[in-house]
Amino acid sequence: MEDNNNQIKIQLQDKILKYIILPLIPKFIRPNHITIFRFILTPFVVWLFISEKYTSGAIVFLITSFSDAVDGSLARTRNQITEWGKTYDPLADKLLTNSSLLVLGISYFFWTTLALIVIDMSFIFAGWIWKYRGIEIKANAWGKAKMNFQVIGLLLLIIAIVTSYTPLFYFSVIALYLACVFAIASFYTYGI
Repeated sequence: MEDNNNQIKIQLQDKILKYIILPLIPKFIRPNHITIFRFILTPFVVWLFISEKYTSGAIVFLITSFSDAVDGSLARTRNQITEWGKTYDPLADKLLTNSSLLVLGISYFFWTTLALIVIDMSFIFAGWIWKYRGIEIKANAWGKAKMNFQVIGLLLLIIAIVTSYTPLFYFSVIALYLACVFAIASFYTYGI
């Protein structure tokens, strides 16, 4: 079922993707299909990282991460926002970023990795409670910033691992710290 009760806010990224990427996506492909695609690709990303195939893992990770922007823009521009998508799109994001962070970050940034995973698991738990209480949870700028910083932090970490370039480890952990800050801000504004 589509949710047409609320006014849909078209964002800048939606306007950009509407002209560059979305015309390439056939009409029969729905945003929820792309979310399912992200669920399917996540184990491959994790396997590539565990296998230390960092370059391939980074490419699949980027494609999978980018699919989040695509499905959100597709949902908003085609007016295809669903309750299923509101629930499972953020879950797919958290599964991708947290499993990748767990595999890559735990040995480099134990406490930061643990903090981000605990915060994200709290989102999932709180989201179910908020939904049960009738509190509407929406994607917001804080949550998007958190996701962006987490993806940037992970990519910098991958590059640092591959190149052994020490300064990138520091930039990576800074990005992950910022992800923690934005995650907390998102949590307190009932965002995801």
